[in-house]
Amino acid sequence: MNFVKLKQGSSEWLELRRMHGGSSEAACIMGCAKYQPDTWLKLWRLKAGKDAPQKQNPAMARGLAREPITRASVVASMGMDFSPAIGVMGHLIGSFDGISPDGKTILEIKNPMSAEGDTWKAALRGEIEPHYMAQIQHLLLVSGADKCLFVVDVEGEPHWTSVVLPDLYYRTLLVHQWATFWKHIEEFSPPAASDGDITPMLGDDWILAASRYRTAIVNLKAAEIVVDEAKKSLIAMCDGHSACQGQGLRVQNVFRKGTVDYAKVPELTGLDLEQYRKKGVSSWRVDEVKG
Repeated sequence: MNFVKLKQGSSEWLELRRMHGGSSEAACIMGCAKYQPDTWLKLWRLKAGKDAPQKQNPAMARGLAREPITRASVVASMGMDFSPAIGVMGHLIGSFDGISPDGKTILEIKNPMSAEGDTWKAALRGEIEPHYMAQIQHLLLVSGADKCLFVVDVEGEPHWTSVVLPDLYYRTLLVHQWATFWKHIEEFSPPAASDGDITPMLGDDWILAASRYRTAIVNLKAAEIVVDEAKKSLIAMCDGHSACQGQGLRVQNVFRKGTVDYAKVPELTGLDLEQYRKKGVSSWRVDEVKG
């Protein structure tokens, strides 16, 4: 991991986050996101610069404001020093609430708005919510630390601390998921839309347009059958002739060269052809959904 000296919240920090997979996005990658982005497609749009990052809300502002207070409390109670840091490993990034001087222990702090929230209630049960576990395992992966101190601090209550160790099985899945997602980034190809990306449309204009489209598709398929049968009849009647013409139609046999099988060209073996690929294009597709 390489440390990066940037102020969290700065434009440089935001751009670095956009270009890397962050710990707060690990839950999205693992399919357990509670907050946005909660689908691969939404995350891809953020990384591609098509959507703006989420603006700071009161909960986020509270977390940033209270983080130094909680960190100081942890340092005082444990006698272990922690410093905030930003680290990068490959295409992954980690914004650490604290790292010990020897790098073996990291600190992740949560400051819920109140004791009535799910995060504090889970802490009282001795549990860590799945979306936070994904974040913790991501940070452990990036840092290479031996453990993470997960601290939940509600104002007016003693802070709750849990020691989380690296989960090698979870890490394997996380690395695989990030690698799969990152191919979409490198190839600038959006992931398929999931249920969380679908916007239900019930307006009269949509219903009318959808009805017209479905009717047109049925008519088009019927017309294609007629066209295919008529074409076969025309070709059959032209058998034995080089070309035939009549009623504004010309029927002739044409020849087209076969395509080059580039996989069999020895000179191209091991050559990365992606560098010669033209820029991709975006288009819309309409599919019929059953059910």
